[in-house]
Amino acid sequence: MNVFIGQRLVRTLCTECRESYEPASETVEIIEKLLAGIPKKAGVAVPKEIPLLYRARGCEECHFSGYRGRIGIFEVFSVRDSVVDQIESGASEHAIRMAARKGRHAHHESRRRAQSS
Repeated sequence: MNVFIGQRLVRTLCTECRESYEPASETVEIIEKLLAGIPKKAGVAVPKEIPLLYRARGCEECHFSGYRGRIGIFEVFSVRDSVVDQIESGASEHAIRMAARKGRHAHHESRRRAQSS
């Protein structure tokens, strides 16, 4: 096996009733840290600032849930020689994870793309 693919379905905000808000500075800091972890070679446009976020509200269109539809977010993990070597040598779970993290496309990238659409 050369590739593993993980997926999650996440709810999307209803476009009819979502409301914008100015996020707290702590929230912006957390988001900026997550975005900083996206490698430049991923080709993802990372915003320079985060002036607004959106939250669910609820209306007749979404049956007062605030959400309408779902979108898939995916993680593709290719098993490279460094990971195979770690597994075959009986390395710790931490060492295998560290080898796997190098160059992977994270859920965060896909999630950020989903949130910006």
